[in-house]
Amino acid sequence: MALEDELADALAGLGLGSEDGYDEEESVRATFEGLFAVHQGRNVPLPLLEAALQELFEKLGVSKTKFKKMLKSKGVCLRNAVVYGSFFELRLALLSEPELIVKCKQAKKYPFVKMCLIEVYAAVFY
Repeated sequence: MALEDELADALAGLGLGSEDGYDEEESVRATFEGLFAVHQGRNVPLPLLEAALQELFEKLGVSKTKFKKMLKSKGVCLRNAVVYGSFFELRLALLSEPELIVKCKQAKKYPFVKMCLIEVYAAVFY
């Protein structure tokens, strides 16, 4: 399947928000559920993820700073497009399943994917 077709399938039927505006939470969840469904929870190509995030950014019409905070607060996994619900839940999932970690160097090639990066192995002080 071509990358454009995959993106079209993933974004089809998003139904983002209402006439007054877009519901951010539903938009993020719908975008990533579509990508997850198309790839059956396996490696989602980063260019496809970049295109989906850019499309979502344009539809929401928010600043890049707000978009980045929103993505990080949702805990989006770049490997399998699962929304874990929070930064901490994503971090726990990545620590328990290291194969889900995307190399930083790869992700930084894509500006919108880069917004989803988190520190997994940061020092934790109690």
